[in-house]
Amino acid sequence: MLILLDEEAAPSTPSASYTLDALSALPSSAAPAGGQDPYALACVTNHADDAVTLFLEQYKPEEKKPRLHELARIYSRQVQEVEDAFCALSYVLDIERAGGYWLDRIGAIVGQPRDGAIDDDYRPFVRAKILALRSTGSGPDLYAVIRALLPDPGVLLAIEEYDPKTFVVWIAGDSVGTLSVNALFNLLKIAKGATIRLFMVFLPEPAPDAFAFAPGSTETIDALSGFGNVAETIGGAFAGVRA
Repeated sequence: MLILLDEEAAPSTPSASYTLDALSALPSSAAPAGGQDPYALACVTNHADDAVTLFLEQYKPEEKKPRLHELARIYSRQVQEVEDAFCALSYVLDIERAGGYWLDRIGAIVGQPRDGAIDDDYRPFVRAKILALRSTGSGPDLYAVIRALLPDPGVLLAIEEYDPKTFVVWIAGDSVGTLSVNALFNLLKIAKGATIRLFMVFLPEPAPDAFAFAPGSTETIDALSGFGNVAETIGGAFAGVRA
């Protein structure tokens, strides 16, 4: 277990507790409802046809005003060229489709370095950084940042909220892969804002493998959960604390 602390003193009693199911049902300013991106560009491919629809009714029949229609087509072609250029630019700056140099450019815009990662590993961090920058510091927004990096439902997650404005994030599971805990914590610190305290408890191993004391006063022999030996071949996983 690895505990990363953003403050020296830990809170005591939570004022609210969010589980995975509860959080996924809450609206988030960082994750638009229905998975739709309100900032996505919609490319128009028929400016010439649209220009004609703007004519007054008496000018819409081409046989009555052929020169006017031809003039509209001339200007519309120029507008269409500009539209196509912007659409091509939106394609290379689309996180899901960009790669290599263009993905680096997106990362540079939002301030997320690649640090030698391949495209497939770098892309989730770019998404998470954007969500962190757009975050309002709420529980659902913190959840959105975490899920951008840990989409696997097998990774258990709960967020506890304390007064005054403090969050404790619990992450556990055996499918977190090679995720950098420090990188995730740094993104959450951006997402929470300057006036909110944050604690993150990260358990990279399955919970049964973590260190635990005996449930009662009776001595219990458990090679997987108790104290280990020097060779670390037995015993539960201890927590490491970083501030």
